[in-house]
Amino acid sequence: AKPLQEAEHGMFSYFLMKSMEGDADANNDNQITAGELHSFVTANVIQQSSGSQTPDLQGDVDRVIVQFN
Repeated sequence: AKPLQEAEHGMFSYFLMKSMEGDADANNDNQITAGELHSFVTANVIQQSSGSQTPDLQGDVDRVIVQFN
């Protein structure tokens, strides 16, 4: 994975962590599904990598990955 200089992480790892902190909760229901996570990570990784990296999702897009209380 291509590094993201300002984050000191790989690009994919950085946006994956940001998504699970709540940035990927597109419908503000205090849950992050695999689909929301994928959409957030993909959009950011594609933008930051100028399209040279495209994350892929395999599995149930409706599966809840993170739930906030």
